[in-house]
Amino acid sequence: MAHPAVKPILPVMEPKVSIVTPSFNQARYVEHCVRSVLDQDYPNAEHVIFDGGSKDGTVDILRRYESRGVRWTSEKDQGQSDAINKGFRAATGDIIGWINSDDWYARGAFRVVLDYFRDHPEAQWVYGNSLFTDPEGRVVRRVRTLPYRWDWLLYSGLLIPQPGIFMRRQVIEECGVLNAGLHSVMDYEWWLRIVAKHPPHFIDRYLAYFRLHEASKTGAGEDKPLWRRERAQSMQLGATLSGRPLKGPLGRWLVCAGKQLARAARTLRQPRACEQHCAPRVVVTINLIAPYRVPLFNALNDHHDIEPQVWALAATENREWQVAETDMRFPHRVLRGATLELAGQGMEKRRFMHLNTDLLKNLWRERPDVVVTAEFSPASVQAALYCAATGAALVSWSETTPQFEAHIGPAQRAVRRWLLRRAAACIATSSGSREKYRLYGVPNENIFMSLQTADVDGIARRCEAMRAQRDTLRQGLGWSQSDVGVLYVGSFIERKGLDGLMRGFAVAVKSAPALKLALIGSGELEAALKSLAQELGVADRVTWQPYRQQPELWDYYGAADAFVLPSRLDTFGVVVTEAMAAGLPVLCSKHAGAAQDLMSDGANGWVIDPDDPAQLAQRLAALAVDAGLRACMGKDSLQRVRAAAPETVAREFYRAILHALASCGRR
Repeated sequence: MAHPAVKPILPVMEPKVSIVTPSFNQARYVEHCVRSVLDQDYPNAEHVIFDGGSKDGTVDILRRYESRGVRWTSEKDQGQSDAINKGFRAATGDIIGWINSDDWYARGAFRVVLDYFRDHPEAQWVYGNSLFTDPEGRVVRRVRTLPYRWDWLLYSGLLIPQPGIFMRRQVIEECGVLNAGLHSVMDYEWWLRIVAKHPPHFIDRYLAYFRLHEASKTGAGEDKPLWRRERAQSMQLGATLSGRPLKGPLGRWLVCAGKQLARAARTLRQPRACEQHCAPRVVVTINLIAPYRVPLFNALNDHHDIEPQVWALAATENREWQVAETDMRFPHRVLRGATLELAGQGMEKRRFMHLNTDLLKNLWRERPDVVVTAEFSPASVQAALYCAATGAALVSWSETTPQFEAHIGPAQRAVRRWLLRRAAACIATSSGSREKYRLYGVPNENIFMSLQTADVDGIARRCEAMRAQRDTLRQGLGWSQSDVGVLYVGSFIERKGLDGLMRGFAVAVKSAPALKLALIGSGELEAALKSLAQELGVADRVTWQPYRQQPELWDYYGAADAFVLPSRLDTFGVVVTEAMAAGLPVLCSKHAGAAQDLMSDGANGWVIDPDDPAQLAQRLAALAVDAGLRACMGKDSLQRVRAAAPETVAREFYRAILHALASCGRR
């Protein structure tokens, strides 16, 4: 008996989404708009941009995104509506959206919209809420609109936020495109034409961001007489299409009053708006944006189903760090406030406290679902209060270890316990930091470990690329081809243990005369250390280099043969990560967090006691006399450092965020 032919199961093609964007001289904002479409992480989408012949660099930006599927045309047009209509005609998608070049989509918006269309096949077009921002992208107003009613749209200005509309292709085919003869209310008139055939569906989510700035129509203010004239014409058209006469002044007033009562009732029933985001919004507060944090935040930003922001409590402390804006792919800002310099504790000579006046206000406006707060500062207390008021999730992120905690007072311990009782998850940057959380009673299941990271791949590529120039770089350090160069990078302060390094080095050179040492950095002990080198008779073997910014450092790592971190106290020691990424064997102090989490004694280097010069000298000499050992350990470093690669540590950070959301019942 013949069996019937079995039809192959074909994959269901997801609907194609076309986004139409008009643009003219918006180089300041257009890239943000383009990236918001790409960051939807939706595979079947196209972005069609019609530019009106910009001369401000917009075209150069658009050209960079051609390879990622952005279709654009730059030519003189008849205005915004003309450009939008061209885009509608050029779009090939099943679902079509329109967003202006100074606005942008919330992450996850496409999935929310497409899920709604799938679950509601009768819906022909939908709209959602919008967040209004200032020119820098900071939320200034949350516009949570209402479900559609014809009289609300016609008489009371029911807000259908234009960046948050999506429609099936047949809507445009049946109802036409914008009336290019209108200047102020072309979208309102279009809505009225469309609702005559297809009532819209309302999605109670924040789908897009609407940017207010001096060059936008809304930001600059409308031409009121023109707006009133065009609106009156559109209202008459809407009444005619519906077959109903226009209401008089009293009837219109009653409609407006009814809408306001409905808005008030909805606010009383649902006072919190965090849950309305398409993707969880995450704010990370941190003292300042250090260069070694940038790879983590960039990798976290690559998780397309969350919306992360980084808020720095201060622009700088006493650091010489510089971070280029172009290196930071994540949304970030510096909050207003004052910085107090206080006496240090233990080996720390000083510490800083940041007092920010606008943190709570910004949290309330932005309404994040999760706040990740670094360490235990006044900002952490404000974040905890915000989370308690809104039901958002609080996540503690700390790099301090039990050694650091040993020097704090009872009041600081009490604040820590209060905060940690309210934290839905904790992120430790090392095994020592994880142990600290355990000592405060945090359950193991609430602790996630996201190691200190560095630009692992970037450092490795740079060091590999400069091998042809390695001899020249070594000559700049006073090293010959036969010398074995050991590198230190960091501050010249007491807790870094450089006096112990100098003594161990002086012993090592007696049995390994090829050893040379380079120290890069600055600090209060520089003069004393130079005197010590002179006293020990190794001044001619030590090269001193001033502080270098990160991009310059990679060449020094590439020129070295080994790396040493002799700290007496260090939460982690991110320089160890950098040295391992450069393929170097590492001598790492047992007091640095990296010793537990990245070092394997005898494999990629050794863990040392910085106050044991004999042990340090022995390890330095062993590296100096055995090139094969150095090569083997360097290769092992490259393998082990993957545990601290940005994508790896961001994954654990992300897991902590999801755990916190689940604990609070958000997702």
